[in-house]
Amino acid sequence: MYSPTLGQVDISDVARLVRDFIIEEPDRDYAIYVGSDSQNSHYTKMVTVVAVHRLGRGGKYFYEISKFDKIKDIRKKLYTETQLSLEMAERLFEEFHKLGFEYDAPNIAFCIHIDAGASGPSGAVIPEVVGYVHSMGYECQVKPDSPIASCVADRISK
Repeated sequence: MYSPTLGQVDISDVARLVRDFIIEEPDRDYAIYVGSDSQNSHYTKMVTVVAVHRLGRGGKYFYEISKFDKIKDIRKKLYTETQLSLEMAERLFEEFHKLGFEYDAPNIAFCIHIDAGASGPSGAVIPEVVGYVHSMGYECQVKPDSPIASCVADRISK
């Protein structure tokens, strides 16, 4: 993974940095988001972002880039993005557990951001991927309420 501030980090570093950011001001409200987006060229470049937001006070983000054979089908591409986000969430929570960090505290929200909007070509796939994320036990948001996927990951993927 990569941090714009620190450079190369691994998932255990990300978990520790997120935890440390939250315990700096433990009485504030936080949101942890994971989202992915992709762009096609001669291959498909997928970017998965982990972000922690101190509500009203800024945040930090980290990202990982994956390359795949070119994925042309919108359904397959959106499912792959969603799967990468879910896998990242699982990896992050495993590291939080190792740290003894209570990431499910009442002042910490968690959400998967999906880069799909009702008005675009991905609109027909939204019920499927939302159901998939919910079946894995996570909350999720789609465009226009998914800026980690539709803005941050989108920007990095280009």
